[in-house]
Amino acid sequence: MILHKRMKELTSNEYFRRMKLLLKSSLTSKNLVTAINTWAVPVIRYGAGILNWTLVETRGIDIRTRKLMRLAGVITNRSDIDRLYISRKRGGRGLQRIEDVIIREEAGLTKFFTDSSEASPFLETLFEAMNGEGMLKGEPTD
Repeated sequence: MILHKRMKELTSNEYFRRMKLLLKSSLTSKNLVTAINTWAVPVIRYGAGILNWTLVETRGIDIRTRKLMRLAGVITNRSDIDRLYISRKRGGRGLQRIEDVIIREEAGLTKFFTDSSEASPFLETLFEAMNGEGMLKGEPTD
């Protein structure tokens, strides 16, 4: 049995520990966002398809992330929140929204098991067990 509450607490604590370390560094804004996306966000992504994250929890993580960035002087109180999450190619900063990361991972996990369950009896059994427990919540994407 997975201790969802404890694991989510450990995961978010590690995410924020990494965020604080990155914010203390002297990286430029572009490199800081890249570092957050490649070193801090994967901590949340790793358990995204298994842990039961609620919308309130994911939005809370995003709010705390912005607060830490504001305290470190990376963004200001008047910074556009939406622009923070728009890709750099489209004129934004390119930070990954935790809510979107979790949705993509859940969809990817569901697609993997849906596609692979026919190829392997083990994966088919695992797929049925996870589906029965309600662990596969995402809609499979193409």
